[in-house]
Amino acid sequence: MAIALQPPSARARALYGLLMLDEAQPDKAGPLLLEAAKDTTDWLVQYHVATGLTRIVATTDNRDARSIATARGALALVHSARPDLANAHALRARLDTAEDTDTTGAALQAIRRARAISPGREDYILLESFILMRRGEYVAARRLLAPLTGPKYPPDVRENAQAVLEQVTNLERSAADYVSGLEGRKPASERPAGQGRMVPVYRKLEPGDHRVEGLLERIECSTTGIVLHVSVEGTIERFGAPSMSGVAFISHRDDLRGDIACVRRTPPDRVYLTWRQVESPASARRVIAVEFLPNPR
Repeated sequence: MAIALQPPSARARALYGLLMLDEAQPDKAGPLLLEAAKDTTDWLVQYHVATGLTRIVATTDNRDARSIATARGALALVHSARPDLANAHALRARLDTAEDTDTTGAALQAIRRARAISPGREDYILLESFILMRRGEYVAARRLLAPLTGPKYPPDVRENAQAVLEQVTNLERSAADYVSGLEGRKPASERPAGQGRMVPVYRKLEPGDHRVEGLLERIECSTTGIVLHVSVEGTIERFGAPSMSGVAFISHRDDLRGDIACVRRTPPDRVYLTWRQVESPASARRVIAVEFLPNPR
């Protein structure tokens, strides 16, 4: 292996350190990365160092001052050599977010710079939403996350976005209840409608989208796809999809847990259902998203 060269190069040490991280050995990776960081003439070495040390700081309990300072120094050199390298800015945001100090302002600026350079990266969107959540900007975080729950994104992206959405909702509720307690009022989550309850941020309609509000009575599954039976103003209407994984199921309720199954919903669920017209089969209404509405209080 490259590390066996005598003497091993800084680039070899850095790459071997990253390999140790991939093999879940951060204790071996750290010293290699710190040693490689001594070569300040090669920006790519510094990029590998920053990548590895940021992973260690963000994913382990190792937040020692030397690792953080070295990662920051490495990123400064990378920014100087390659100012438009998007992932270097994202690494800065991750490093700021991983620290225990209040650096979320700098982290937000860094991730927005990364997104400006590379706007299509879902992981950058997730990181910005997480930073916004840390800053207490819950509505802004939900607006970023909601589109990621749509069917055009892979299942893992949708699942991660939904998980962060749930964190946002829980933190927002806890913050509102804490303030209510300080003011001697009933927790916001227990008040009647219109008295300080959180307002859900629903999925934004895209061109071609149609939305209906109704009661989800049943989900029917077959070898050709799924059919959702929704009561709209007393009439059962049917909407189809090739598979369950192609539909974004979004909950705005506290009591809805577990997977969505092909069963009759008892009692029926209040939902917003978003659909699009497709040509095959002719005049079919393709389900895009189902949003479970909050229960009336």
